[in-house]
Order: sequence, then C-alpha cells, then structure tokens
Amino acid sequence: MDMSGFEPTQERLEAILRGLPEMVMVLDIDGHIRYLNRAELGYDPNDFVGRQAHELLPGSSRDVFDQAVEALLDTGDPQEYDVQVSLPDGFEGSYRTRMTALGESAEVTHLLLVSINVTEMKMAEAEADRLRTLLPICSWCDRIQDEAGQWSTMEDYLATETATAVSHGICPDCLESQLGESEEGEGRNGSAA
Repeated sequence: MDMSGFEPTQERLEAILRGLPEMVMVLDIDGHIRYLNRAELGYDPNDFVGRQAHELLPGSSRDVFDQAVEALLDTGDPQEYDVQVSLPDGFEGSYRTRMTALGESAEVTHLLLVSINVTEMKMAEAEADRLRTLLPICSWCDRIQDEAGQWSTMEDYLATETATAVSHGICPDCLESQLGESEEGEGRNGSAA
C-alpha cells in the first residue's frame, strides 16, 4: 500500500477516527475519559472528556467494566465484554467493547476502548428467544394462549405480540378442495346436476 504524500497529522488522524462507526475512547488509569472520537447522536464528545467512565454505566455494567480492567491489568490480554450504557437524556443502549492497554514498555498508562452499539442486535436476539418458546395452541379452534392465560386468535396474538399484521388468502390445496367439492355437487352454472 502506497501511503506516500499522506502525512498522519493530528487533524487527519482525528478525521479518520471521527469517520469510524465504532466509538473510540481513551481512559487514563483512574478511569477518566481523555479522548472520545464521537458520541451518540445529539451529544458532543467533548462533554464527556474528563468524566469518569463509570458515570455512564449502571451497577451491573460497572462490575463487568471493573472486572475487564482488572483482568487487562493483570494479564495484559485484551478484554471483550458487553455493557449497558445510560445517558442523561434517558438513552439506554447495549455496547460491545474491546479494551486494550496503552503505554510505554511494560507500564500501562491508558486504556483504549473500541465500542460498537449492539442495542438493535440485542433486541432482535431477545425477540427471537421469545418467539422460540412453545406456544399453546388449541387443537380444535387454533386460538393461542398468551402468558397471562388469555386465548386469542392467531391474528390477534401476532398483532399484539410481534406487531405483525396478517392478511388472508387461500392456498392452492384449499382452493382445489373447496372449489372441487362445490363443483362436484353443482354444475358449472351453479345449478344441481
């Protein structure tokens, strides 16, 4: 790859980092955010610089983060983990993060975190898991029993539980059986044979 004529100036490197779909964050050893390439829509990355990364994490995610930092500092091995993030305006999202150590020789001076928003993927996984459950269906009328014990038509159940609209048609087998049966007893013009 020929990179002649390209000088990796601070301005160019920051432009490259801002263009990434991932969030790139640098923390000092005390957990303060020292650099953030971009933030979620509506936020200025500079609003986060100097703040503790912990401020963005609810309790269980703080534990996951702390364990990743501890493991990274103990082993030197990059750590990957998922956390929930809560922002001041009520935004909550899921992020998959890879954390690596930065520093000179064996001394770690900063932590590099590269995160991608996986909120939609997590929601889709949860929906798929929910839909994989066994559905109790009446063998007589085909109504479905929901988690509250109420029975409803398949159409109502799908509309309520999955936001899926249903349209009706007739399959070729039913068309043949229904049309075939009515044609046997009646002539083509509708009169009895």
